[in-house]
Amino acid sequence: MARNETTPVNKAIEFLKIIILAMFFELEISYAVSEVNKRYELRKFLRIGEEVKLKSEEFWKYSRGRNQIGGKGLTV
Repeated sequence: MARNETTPVNKAIEFLKIIILAMFFELEISYAVSEVNKRYELRKFLRIGEEVKLKSEEFWKYSRGRNQIGGKGLTV
């Protein structure tokens, strides 16, 4: 991720984990974030240390136009 100019990498990894969780359970991203923030066990499972502070502009900065493997930024 870092070589594709995705910074900070830790934040991008958290976003990626939440996106995968939301896709797997067919949830909206905002609902997945609220569930991760409410449930300690879910944060522990995803290996996310603290509550996720999701700002929509920050999230879309990583995910906009990055829907193919190998593109810059967060790839989904």
